[in-house]
Amino acid sequence: DGQILRLTEFMYQKYDLKRVYYSSYAPVVRDPLLPDTGAGLLREHRLYQADWLLRYYDFSAWELLTEEEPNFDPYLDPKCTWAVRHPEFFPVEINTAPKAALLRIPGIGPKSALRILSARRQQHLGMAELKRMGVVLKRAQYFITCNGRAAAHGTRQEIAAALLDPK
Repeated sequence: DGQILRLTEFMYQKYDLKRVYYSSYAPVVRDPLLPDTGAGLLREHRLYQADWLLRYYDFSAWELLTEEEPNFDPYLDPKCTWAVRHPEFFPVEINTAPKAALLRIPGIGPKSALRILSARRQQHLGMAELKRMGVVLKRAQYFITCNGRAAAHGTRQEIAAALLDPK
């Protein structure tokens, strides 16, 4: 996954591409000599998620995947995985953080980040305001503070488990 993502980043930079497409291997006929394709679609999905982070969230391929961990987590999306692996970046104070820091928070996308930047000119934001703006608090709550107060705490393992929990 890391090699594919680094090549993608290189092509975006060198050739000024607008979009890269991925496709998982799907054999025409089933044969025990051909590779197993069970995780192919999930891998393809993770590559598209990471591609989105490269294009719209200013992540680099080396941030998302490293030599020590060259493949995507099959359970967590790339942005959540990055956030869980980098606790030193968090928590981020919603009322003072720059746009680049807001975009690193799971549950906050480009539209929500712009809404936050605009709304906090008039008021201090709390969890209720964030929810109305479209922030996915189920993910964001572990990585943010509002006026110095955190909505949720936990260790890396507890946060990862909570992000996986469908409830």
